[in-house]
Amino acid sequence: MPTFAQFDASEEVHRGATATVWRAAGRRGGADNAFAVKVCRPAEFLDEGAEPDPYLAALEEVVADLRALSEKNAQNWIEVTAKGGDEQHVFWVAKLFPRSLHTVMERAAQHPPEDFHWLASAIALGLGELERLLTRPHGNLKASNIFIDGEGRLGGLPVRLSDLKPRSQLELPADRIADFREFGRLLVLIVRRRPADDRKQIAWPIEADVEWRRFGRKARGWRELCNTLLNPHPDPADLDWTKVGQRIAHLAPGNNVP
Repeated sequence: MPTFAQFDASEEVHRGATATVWRAAGRRGGADNAFAVKVCRPAEFLDEGAEPDPYLAALEEVVADLRALSEKNAQNWIEVTAKGGDEQHVFWVAKLFPRSLHTVMERAAQHPPEDFHWLASAIALGLGELERLLTRPHGNLKASNIFIDGEGRLGGLPVRLSDLKPRSQLELPADRIADFREFGRLLVLIVRRRPADDRKQIAWPIEADVEWRRFGRKARGWRELCNTLLNPHPDPADLDWTKVGQRIAHLAPGNNVP
C-alpha cells in the first residue's frame, strides 16, 4: 500500500476522473487516527506525453482555499491536516469522516424536522462563510462533498464542506447560481427521501405534496425557500446566503411564527 508523508494508506475508497481517495492512518497513532488522503497523479489518467501541470496546479488551488478558510476560522469546512507531492503527484490529507450526505441520502430515511433544519442551516452557513471570507462560490457543491462528523441523528453533529472547484476553473456567475440551485435540489430530495444521484427533473414550483406535511406550520416556508433556490430565473437579490440563512433560522421547529 502507498505511503504519503507520515500517513500509511490501507484502502482505496474512491477513484474519480482525476483523483483517488485513500483511507490512511497516521504514524503518530492516537484515538482519532483515521484519515482520508486525496491524490492527483496525472500519469494514471493522461495519455503519455500530456502535460500534468494543470491538474497538479488545480489541486493545489483547492488546498490553498481550504487552508485559507481554516486560517480565517471558518466553522463548517474540512481542515487540511497535511499536504505533499512532487512533479508527478500532489496529495492532501484530512480527517476521515464516517459518512457523507450522499451516503445518508442513499438510506432514504425520514429525518425529523429538527435534523433537517440543522443540516440546512449548517450547509448555508458554510457557503455563506466561503463567500464572506474568500469572495468565491463553491462551484462543486454535491452531497458527496458534504460530510457528517458522527453517527446517529444529524441534529447537533458537525457538518463539513469540502472539494471546492479550483479557482482558475470557476465560471461566474453560473457557478454561483449553481450553488443555490444544488442546495435547493438537495433539500427537496431529502424531504422526498430520494438519493442524491437522482437527476430526475424537479417540477417547479414545488406543490404542497404529502412529504411536506411533517413540517406542520413550517411546511409552506420550506417550500417557498426551495422554490426561491430552484427558480430558473432567480432574482439576483435572492442569491444571498445571509438572507437564505435568515429564512432557515425563521423555519426552526421551535419558532412559533409560521
